[in-house]
Amino acid sequence: MKYSTKLSDTVHVMVLIAINQEKSLSSASIAESVHTNPGFVRQLMLKLKKAGLMTSVAGHARPSLSKPADQITLLDIYKAVEGDKPLLHLDTHTNPDCGVGINIQLSLQGFYNEIQKTAEEKMNMITLQDIKQNEDIKAMIRAGNRYLEALGYTDHGPRHVSYVSRTASGILKALGYSPREVELAAIAGWVPDVGNSVNRHNHGPNGAIMLLPILKDAGMEMNDVMEIITAVGNHEEQSGTISSAVSAALAIGDKSDAHKTRVRNGKPDPTDIHDRVNYSVKKSVLKINEEHTLIKLKLSVDTHVSSVMDYFEIFLGRMMLCRKSAEILGTTFKLTVNGRKVL
Repeated sequence: MKYSTKLSDTVHVMVLIAINQEKSLSSASIAESVHTNPGFVRQLMLKLKKAGLMTSVAGHARPSLSKPADQITLLDIYKAVEGDKPLLHLDTHTNPDCGVGINIQLSLQGFYNEIQKTAEEKMNMITLQDIKQNEDIKAMIRAGNRYLEALGYTDHGPRHVSYVSRTASGILKALGYSPREVELAAIAGWVPDVGNSVNRHNHGPNGAIMLLPILKDAGMEMNDVMEIITAVGNHEEQSGTISSAVSAALAIGDKSDAHKTRVRNGKPDPTDIHDRVNYSVKKSVLKINEEHTLIKLKLSVDTHVSSVMDYFEIFLGRMMLCRKSAEILGTTFKLTVNGRKVL
């Protein structure tokens, strides 16, 4: 039976190119490593050039990757050398006079399609680490945090997004959601405030619009892109509508972040209610019970710094969004302040 090794051979070729950037690397020397003929190697390299994954100059044995290796997915390579060819193939030459022979291939096609889709999604999977390392997103987070600092807002930089990302993904993991949904929650939690780089008003929808081309250009599968931008675009309590588990986890992760460490430079402005409220929170713990029926936020508040009423003045709408989000997750949201149930 004949089968294709083009994908593994092409990955082999690209690894050789990546680790020999400063050395001469002819098709003959590559062929020796792959244990094939130079003509076959040149065919693979031509496909890589057409796909924009490799560059080379005629007459010079110095091929190079057209972009960093961590920006090239296995799916990129597969599409370059195999095109739309499926991973699995049906035998179309079975006996039409046999009841099994005429029906089995059609029965298998649906399963083959599912396997193909899953394999492509896996090859194309973008992780939180990829998003963290994206220079465009880094710049947006910095700009948004700088803009909010000028407005007198609390921290919305690495400290805040780390908390949101960790909390959102932790919620879905604890509730038994799939690893991919957990990862998408982690990604959404890292980028909810990029729209602040434009304006605080409608920063959720603005951020979603800004993220769309970035995530697509990064090679993220479109269903995953939509999951993230829908979550980001709807995480504001004033206008957000929670419609998925990822959206719900993001909202709870974002709105539950109240703590004294959010106050910039550790110096609260006593005339600013946001500073007072956040600085008054000595301890904040978000937990899910063993039965997975309750998401509980426990706050320890120094009422000498700020009153509980101050907290509710700015956080009531956010806590109501948390309640709606918990319902989407099939749970109940509960808030306690200094040991007393308040929601």
